[in-house]
Amino acid sequence: MAKPSSQPRIAIIVDETIDDSSRWMVKTLSANGCRAEIIRSSQLSPRYAAHTPPAEPLECYELVIYRYRHCFASLAAILEQYGGKLIVYYCADIALSNLRAYPDNAALIRPRELARQQFCEWVQANAQRVYWLADSAQAAADLIAWGVGNVAHQLSIMPPLIALEPGIYSSHTKPRLNNTLNILLADRLLPESGQLKILQTIHYYQQSATCNIELHIAAKTEPLFETYRQEIDQLARQLGMTPHVHTDTRTETVANTLLLQADIMITTAGNTRLSAAAVQAQAMGLAVFEVSKTEPAAEAAERLAQTLRDPAAREQLVLQGYRAISQQHTALAIEQRLLDAVTYSLISTGSR
Repeated sequence: MAKPSSQPRIAIIVDETIDDSSRWMVKTLSANGCRAEIIRSSQLSPRYAAHTPPAEPLECYELVIYRYRHCFASLAAILEQYGGKLIVYYCADIALSNLRAYPDNAALIRPRELARQQFCEWVQANAQRVYWLADSAQAAADLIAWGVGNVAHQLSIMPPLIALEPGIYSSHTKPRLNNTLNILLADRLLPESGQLKILQTIHYYQQSATCNIELHIAAKTEPLFETYRQEIDQLARQLGMTPHVHTDTRTETVANTLLLQADIMITTAGNTRLSAAAVQAQAMGLAVFEVSKTEPAAEAAERLAQTLRDPAAREQLVLQGYRAISQQHTALAIEQRLLDAVTYSLISTGSR
């Protein structure tokens, strides 16, 4: 991105939490000739004026980047009145189908449906005037379904920046203790993530395996899905796997020690949400095996057995992971997506 003659002012609107990704956006834009600053959504709301220093009017900025997560209602009117150039970075929320699976969540579903519908209608009304960034394939699919054009000058997928340590698994010497195979399952505990199918797959594989199998589940459980976590525990008991299943649901991040001790990670194929743990694993050189949601568990177990028997097959998974990282998740690739969106928005005519 060529530095403009005068530094364009860019506002990045976030919820109350300023995370590393927002700070990275400011740093990247500042390094490329822009004056970027973060505005909390409460700074734009008259309701909180007595407690929060107000932000300058959005019209003072040449470009506004809005990071949408959950709190759209309070900003809808403000963004509707703002006629300047706008980028919306849409981060997909938990699919409502996950909530509907459990009657205990009934009271939470309606407010989320209304919030999603309000944002959907706003997207439909502003599809052409806004440049859209999506954090995942799922987010992009949502936007396209709501009327955003699937073309480069309207929509781009920009994954969040994840701290990676390329190749450290491949260079790590890990002794196999007591002929034990360590399998890692590290994804959010949601029904759509397919952990029950993965448990069944490992059970089928275990019946013909000649080694001990230890399954490590590292994924933070949200209170909304405590019932689903209990279903996982119940299935493990039914399959006789409980003594060999080790679960840590206290944190969203997966420690390198757990990744390095694993022999293979298993995820669900076709999962359009971003799995930060899978990205970390692929970058460091850990093989990531995918189980299809529609594939019978016995067939998936046979594929897993073939992969574990054949070093070349496992190496192919590692190479596929490296390729995916180099194309989508390097800092340079993500930075370029951001700069392309900003450049296009700044030079485009009209309100965008």
